Amino acid sequence: MTRDWVRLGAALAAARDQAGLRQEDVAARLDLGLTTVQSIERGTPRKKVTLPIRSYARLVGWTDDSPERVLAGDEPLRVADRDARAAEAVASHEAETVASRPASAPSDLSARLRRAIADGQLIDSQVVTIPTEAGEITAAIVVRGQPDMSEEELGRALLEWEQRWQGQETRLREPAPESDE
Repeated sequence: MTRDWVRLGAALAAARDQAGLRQEDVAARLDLGLTTVQSIERGTPRKKVTLPIRSYARLVGWTDDSPERVLAGDEPLRVADRDARAAEAVASHEAETVASRPASAPSDLSARLRRAIADGQLIDSQVVTIPTEAGEITAAIVVRGQPDMSEEELGRALLEWEQRWQGQETRLREPAPESDE
């Protein structure tokens, strides 16, 4: 397999420039000699990817396997891109899992409540466990905006909801005051 060391060096130099770093900055941050950084960027062939090359790749935000990817003719993968893809995959999987579950709202909800839960754009939801003398109870709170609200209006409504809800949630979780009975 042909390994393109010159391509790797050029890609690292471009990533360094994009990060606003000079060769001297890379050398200082990685505790390398300036000639080592220059040699890497020139694409001096090596037997394998060395620790200084791998460290350089990490410094510019690449994943650990990116030097090998570039040597093989592929593009480097940025850590931020990898993490975003992973988060996207998790969110997609969760959405598929939720979508595949049958909708099972309890049948004892009133028509008014079922309509309120379904109408409008979801702003927030909370599940609160409330201690009582008889044991814990659970409250589900679904906060929805009007169907025609803009993103900006939804954002403002969410902030207002959070401000109003903050103190209420704490009070709900406190034990009920003892009665005089």
